[in-house]
Amino acid sequence: MENRGWLLKGIAAVFVVAALFVPAASASEQAHRPARIKLSTVPLRKTQLGGVASSLSLAHDSGVVPNPRAGTLNPLLWTSSTETFFSLDSTFLQSRGWVGGYTLDYGDAFSGCSCVTEIRTSVQQFKTAAGAKKILGWFRTDDAAVLRSDPELGFAVAHRLLKVPPMGTSRCAYFTRYRTLRANPVQMVDERFTDGRYLLQVEIASGTTNSQAALASKLAKKLDRQLRLALTGRLAATPVKLPATLTVGPPPDGPDLSTLVLQPSDLAPGTATTPGGSYVADPFALALSGYQLNYGPAGRYGELGQEIRWYRSANEAGFRSTYDQALSVALWKPFTGGTPITYVNLDTIGQGDRAAVLTLTLGNPIPGTTDYLAFIALSHGQATDVVQTESQSQISPSDLRTLAQSMVTRLDAGAAR
Repeated sequence: MENRGWLLKGIAAVFVVAALFVPAASASEQAHRPARIKLSTVPLRKTQLGGVASSLSLAHDSGVVPNPRAGTLNPLLWTSSTETFFSLDSTFLQSRGWVGGYTLDYGDAFSGCSCVTEIRTSVQQFKTAAGAKKILGWFRTDDAAVLRSDPELGFAVAHRLLKVPPMGTSRCAYFTRYRTLRANPVQMVDERFTDGRYLLQVEIASGTTNSQAALASKLAKKLDRQLRLALTGRLAATPVKLPATLTVGPPPDGPDLSTLVLQPSDLAPGTATTPGGSYVADPFALALSGYQLNYGPAGRYGELGQEIRWYRSANEAGFRSTYDQALSVALWKPFTGGTPITYVNLDTIGQGDRAAVLTLTLGNPIPGTTDYLAFIALSHGQATDVVQTESQSQISPSDLRTLAQSMVTRLDAGAAR
């Protein structure tokens, strides 16, 4: 099964918004006169967000938007689109003149509360106004291709473009509502606009509250005013103290995740060697901790990849397990050649979950070969357990039910410690 490890890289990839009058030059005008501003002072502070943010804490993904090496994911480009997911490369931004960015993110979109659960504001700087507009156009196209509903997995998405008045040099806004079987619904308004060389974003999430659009527009005006004050040297603000950086290792409030993974005894005896698992960092700072491993061979499977993640709440873990599975299936669906996806009922393990099997006809790395790819995603409390398996022979529903039972036995026992 050599040369097939690339199939399992998808498991890691899955893991994944009228400016006020200022008697000075606009940001568009400033674009021709490069200004040195502290990007960290532009995103809105908690006191500027209003009473709805009083209970929201600063999230771990706040701070400087990282600039990873060429060929790696950049969190700025995180999206739920299936068509452009594989374009999430730092070189994509750099080729369009991206200079840097800064984000302040308050709250947790998936906490499960019916109220406003998250408010994120950010600023991205480019070398030219044209570069900023190109990236906004990319986001507009990408949002139109948002991840679709998958009823078989209990995943539903409602998505629409919002009408917003002109502001800055270009502007767009989208509304998205997600529903899953194991988590409360969450809805988001994502508004982005450019002003000269700068791309700004306001994103607001909530459970069932319907005031995000009006609040997003109000905060967008504040954010643009903040930028203009900074450009004219009249912004009296200092950077917000950020929360401690997440460390790679066991979660501070949870078990050793390495004890939750599958063992060789859970696979066919004598055919699976002990893998070299390791703790990993979530590039989007969503999970508090993560542990992953790969088996190859893996019993009756050619390869098996598993990742355990620990989230801030059980509601978020329930949402993420369903979302990650739906995204994995959507990403690989174009490689099935139209062959129907097989969905496997896992009700017998007591989770009300589903597994999915895809038949892939791949041109690379071995032309003309057929592979079978299966996904299982579970959750227990704050933990998610996602497994992806690959085989050159058909994967049966009974095989997946047996594997899922081993997963849930270890997950339930370990997560309850």
